[in-house]
Amino acid sequence: MMRRSFLSYAVGMLSAVGLAAQSGTSVMEKGKAVVCDAGGTKCPLGHDTCKRIDAPLVVGNGRQDYPDWGQIYDYHMFVCDQCGILFAVKQ
Repeated sequence: MMRRSFLSYAVGMLSAVGLAAQSGTSVMEKGKAVVCDAGGTKCPLGHDTCKRIDAPLVVGNGRQDYPDWGQIYDYHMFVCDQCGILFAVKQ
């Protein structure tokens, strides 16, 4: 009985990883395969993560009386799903 349940578990995991690889980018997060809708990236600590927050980097002058800002198009900010750090990647 135990061997049958292990075999069904192994076949289920292999098919889940196979389906995830077909439908988009998949990464391993905390021992489970996760399908990324917008692709995957690697955080500076080496974790594979999905691009859930893909925000362009915007800088400003910090003044409230005359605010001014500019967008840096080459850099995008991401958040790692595993360790939670915010990091920027040059596109």
